[in-house]
Amino acid sequence: MLRIRFHGRGGQGMKTASRIVSTAAFREGLSAQDSPIYGAERRGAPVAAFTRITNTPSIDYAVCKGCLICVEECSTHTMHQVREADA
Repeated sequence: MLRIRFHGRGGQGMKTASRIVSTAAFREGLSAQDSPIYGAERRGAPVAAFTRITNTPSIDYAVCKGCLICVEECSTHTMHQVREADA
């Protein structure tokens, strides 16, 4: 997994740079996520943006409910169920 952090000030394009890198990786067939972090939206305020790129699907465990719908819906068949004891 490749993790990239972008730091800057509001108005310098950190959020946009993170989105461009993530979109380019996605278009190349990789799994990519990007997320910005910023406070009050104003020019010059501190901004950070994060991009994660991997060649395997990633799961956001903060959102995952364990329902396994993602396994059933995976069109590339790269996800499968593994018992927790076997993991």
